[in-house]
Amino acid sequence: QGRLTKGGLSVARLDARKLQKSAIRMCTDQLVSQGGFKFRRSAFRGEEPKVTLMAPPALGVADRGIPMDFSVNSPTPAFNASLLRAASEIDARAQDLVLVVRRWAKDRGICHAAKGHLPPYGWTLLTLYFMQVGAEVAPLLPPLQGFRLVTGPAIRPGGGATGAQRRWEPPEEGSEAALLAVGELFRRFVHFYRRGVDWRRE
Repeated sequence: QGRLTKGGLSVARLDARKLQKSAIRMCTDQLVSQGGFKFRRSAFRGEEPKVTLMAPPALGVADRGIPMDFSVNSPTPAFNASLLRAASEIDARAQDLVLVVRRWAKDRGICHAAKGHLPPYGWTLLTLYFMQVGAEVAPLLPPLQGFRLVTGPAIRPGGGATGAQRRWEPPEEGSEAALLAVGELFRRFVHFYRRGVDWRRE
């Protein structure tokens, strides 16, 4: 707040988004000038402004610089972590498949929100939806309302049933659905969104 005031900006006159961007810039300045981080790029045009920094090897995380996104008061990272943790408790392949999909999207340059692409969180949602409905076998994950109750979550049935509920059951041990490798799931993921989704109606 002191730096904003010295710069001629009144906190009371700033809207939340401008204040968020100012906080990111000030924190970035400190991380770069005193923390040894290196600035890589900024993305302030999206719904949740952020910067990408390179964490130095001196932090002891790795023997090389690691890129990391930095934001202030953005709820999406918490949503992503909670959703992915809940999905992984149901099926351990969920996290691995999400990482593969997100890396694939990154390597092909189609996950930059500033360019109009889906952000990484969007790719996470697409992956989990595929595991719910598109794996060509039994559903690997329940609907989202079933994520809180990991063991036998009750979900609403489809069709015209009213009032009744059925219980989602994970794939039986040794079944085709349970034995699908992450690589095969990724192949089916690509096929599902290429052939199995009518993008004109969805």
